[in-house]
Amino acid sequence: YGVELTATDISDEMLIIARSRDIPNTKFLRLDAMELGEAQELGQFDVITAFNSFAYYPAKAKVLRELRSHLKENGRLIILDMNALCPVYPVSAWIGRLEMSSWWSTTKEMTPSGLRRLFAEAGYRVERLETLNFVPHAVGGAVFQLLKLVNPLLNATPLVNKLAMRVLIVVEPLPDS
Repeated sequence: YGVELTATDISDEMLIIARSRDIPNTKFLRLDAMELGEAQELGQFDVITAFNSFAYYPAKAKVLRELRSHLKENGRLIILDMNALCPVYPVSAWIGRLEMSSWWSTTKEMTPSGLRRLFAEAGYRVERLETLNFVPHAVGGAVFQLLKLVNPLLNATPLVNKLAMRVLIVVEPLPDS
């Protein structure tokens, strides 16, 4: 598509899987987001995305400050991750299921209002913020097909949509003052 990609992950195993997909024009790097300040060789990007990882960053404000130096002028940061208002996550933490019991203290700030505040404090303008996706990835078969069918209706219902599983946020850095 005429783009150059840089894919990063903290996991060597995930990088092996990604490399096996033979994605053209892609450089793969092992990188811990908590060490972005030491990764100036990365350069600058038009778009930086974080899917299903930002919620786990223990120092989100630090990462956001450091990401600014990697965004070109008019660049965008796009994050798709957990919505902590979705009852699945706190219940999972409470009953000790999945990884939530150990990560809830880090992910509980992933609410739309919490993210708006976090991004504003880090010097970003929120361009788009919405909750979406009621289809749990761990569900299969007929339940998945049913949820997939009712997903548009759930997303269109304001109170239900507020409790959606995911939050999407698109931001741009504010000019330095």
